[in-house]
Amino acid sequence: MREESRIRFISYKIDSIHFEINRDYVGEDQEDENLSINLTRSWAVHKENPGDFIVTMLCEINQREEDSDSEMPFSLDISLLGHFVAEQVEPSDLEVFAKYNAPSILYPYLRAAVSQVVTMAGFDPVLLPIVNFRNEDE
Repeated sequence: MREESRIRFISYKIDSIHFEINRDYVGEDQEDENLSINLTRSWAVHKENPGDFIVTMLCEINQREEDSDSEMPFSLDISLLGHFVAEQVEPSDLEVFAKYNAPSILYPYLRAAVSQVVTMAGFDPVLLPIVNFRNEDE
């Protein structure tokens, strides 16, 4: 008989999206390898129910700094929340899951959202690279 997982993925939601066209951009269409992509992730346990936790993933693409010469045709910030439930899980196991496994579950949804938003804005689709979250911290 199969053992049920003690951690379940309940749902995901897009928390926020900010897309902005760079009206001063005069170059050709974007090249995926030239995109500046920054991924961050965090997690928090529900105060009243420690079995519930939320993992947040933020993807920032082409964020220009004031003194940067890098010009890109657009910038995008997108934040995605994932809701998970853990039952009878050791805190150390929960932390490992929230840090590595949960982002791996959420990342395909984030990739799809980024691609769809950029495409709907009239640009070529952006395909975020595959990420091994365990290697990210090494």
